[in-house]
Amino acid sequence: MKPKVNLSATHEIKKILRNYKLFTVCEESLCPNISECFGERKTATFLLLGKYCTRYCSFCAIGKMKKPPPPDPDEITNLKKAVQEMKLKYVVLTSVNRDDLEDGGAEHLAKCISEVKKLGAIVEILSPDLKYKTENLDIVLSAKPDVFAHDIETVPSLYPKVRPKGNFEKSLFLLRYAKEKGFITKTSIIVGLGEKKSELFETIEKVRKYAMCDILVVGQYFQPSLSKNQKAYQLDESIWEELEVFCRNMEFKSFIVGPRARSSYLADVGFENIKGKAELPA
Repeated sequence: MKPKVNLSATHEIKKILRNYKLFTVCEESLCPNISECFGERKTATFLLLGKYCTRYCSFCAIGKMKKPPPPDPDEITNLKKAVQEMKLKYVVLTSVNRDDLEDGGAEHLAKCISEVKKLGAIVEILSPDLKYKTENLDIVLSAKPDVFAHDIETVPSLYPKVRPKGNFEKSLFLLRYAKEKGFITKTSIIVGLGEKKSELFETIEKVRKYAMCDILVVGQYFQPSLSKNQKAYQLDESIWEELEVFCRNMEFKSFIVGPRARSSYLADVGFENIKGKAELPA
């Protein structure tokens, strides 16, 4: 049964976002859970540094541009005002990849984290790879996010097709680096992109054993539009039970597994249940 949707609250959230000229990954990525999350007014995932990404990942619906407009100088102030107006207690901040910026946008993200934390909110940063430079990651971590997230997205063999400018091993290293600095870490994997089951379980094992990741989210890929080159593959329903058992055996501190699960879906629940498995709504 699908959760009830509060349409008036959803419209109100969208109105606030437009008023402050802000974007959310919920809208730009065509997330299937947007009405539920906006309707409950529990959390939102703000998409910072504009709405155009310099990467051309085949699975993603976010707009692409080689040279996006400069970051909005008012974005940090507007973000803080929107969080206050929306009365959010748990805020997820993410951004497009900005390979055109020297630090990948690290300084801007750090300022956003710091300003939102001043409001007393819990802040999760879903970070881009920041050009895989630890000096850029250190800038983001200096703002002391409550959770550092960076999505693995898929299995290594599919990176050339699905995430051509990404690097699986380097992404694992970013997560491990943040963990060794003492941060709660989190990653997400989307399934149904053509991966083999054995590859999927091997990838999850590396996420836990090498990267020492605390929180894992695994969800089903839904093709956002017919124009996308990346097609979704049908999965056997039994995979979700297998994944739950495997994640439990791997002793993740918290995990969310299910077709509708997304990196930031139930982010607050995953954080609150850091010592156990967060249950998806029926």
